[in-house]
Amino acid sequence: MYLGHISINVSSLERAEEFYSLLGLRVVSRFDEYIFLEGEKGILGLRRRPPGFEPGQQVLDHFGFFVSDRAALEALHTRLAERGHAVTQIIDHRDGYTSFYSFDPDGNKIQFLIERE
Repeated sequence: MYLGHISINVSSLERAEEFYSLLGLRVVSRFDEYIFLEGEKGILGLRRRPPGFEPGQQVLDHFGFFVSDRAALEALHTRLAERGHAVTQIIDHRDGYTSFYSFDPDGNKIQFLIERE
């Protein structure tokens, strides 16, 4: 079993689409209030925040994207940092994963990681 999709609320579909396209996701469908993007596996749904939605109402702690290898992880880390996005250091975790965290334009926390080596 694997996660098929996740949907998050965003303040600007255009700004969110630009950010997630920078990560390599591509738009597969677009509606008035939604955009769906696809990566190598799985779908990310972006939903325009409904009226009355308050920032910080997110119930999601973070979500993760696997990348192919350490070189791809380091390249993504550099690309995000060069575009002005906050990134943590790349960490080799004691459970065997290697990752870093960043945030999308709406403050959603994202972990980028590679499989255990």
